[in-house]
Amino acid sequence: WWQSMQYNSWLMTVVAKHAMYDHLHWLRLFLDPKAMEEEEKKKEARRQPNPGPPKFGKPTFTNNKKQPIHEPWECSQDPATKKWYFWHTETKTAQWGKPYKPVGSGAGVARSPLEGFTEILATHFWLKKEYLLRKQLPAWEAHIGQHAPKNAYGSMNKGSKDDIKKLREALEKLTEPEIEAEEEDEDEEEESDQDDF
Repeated sequence: WWQSMQYNSWLMTVVAKHAMYDHLHWLRLFLDPKAMEEEEKKKEARRQPNPGPPKFGKPTFTNNKKQPIHEPWECSQDPATKKWYFWHTETKTAQWGKPYKPVGSGAGVARSPLEGFTEILATHFWLKKEYLLRKQLPAWEAHIGQHAPKNAYGSMNKGSKDDIKKLREALEKLTEPEIEAEEEDEDEEEESDQDDF
C-alpha cells in the first residue's frame, strides 16, 4: 500500500513537471519566437547521420514494429533483420531498448504550430493568466516540493525550481493580445446576397 502511494505521488510529480514544461514551451512560442527559431536551427546543426543498427545486444519482440519516440531519438529499421532500433540524432548512439523520456524533452509538443495558432495560444493564456498564477502554478509547486526526489540537502531539484521561476516570469509578462477582425470581401458578400434570391 505504501509503495503504491509513493509511486502515485511520483507519477503525479512527473505529470506536473511535464505540464509546466509544455506551458512554458507554448508561452515562448509567441513571447520569444526568434529564440525558439534559433534553438531549432542549433538542433538541426547538431544532427548526425544514422549510425545503423546496434553492434551490441539483441532485439526482442518489442523491436518487431516501429514505435513512436521522443526527440532527439528516432526509430529506424535494420534492413538485414527487419527489426526496429533507436538511435540518437546528436550522439549517434544506437540501441535496441526504447529510451526513457526525460521531463523537458519537448515530446508531444508541437514545435511548428499552424499559422494563426500562436494568436489562439496568446488569447488562451491571457484569459487563464490569473488562474495559472494564483492557483495552478502554486499547486504544481507545492506538489513537486513535497513529493519530488530531494537532493542531498533535502531541497527541491534545481531544475524544477528554475522551470517554476521561468513559467511565473513568462506569465507575468503577458499582455492582452490584439485580435484583428477579418474584413469580408465585398464581392463575396454581394454574391452571397444574390444566392439568397
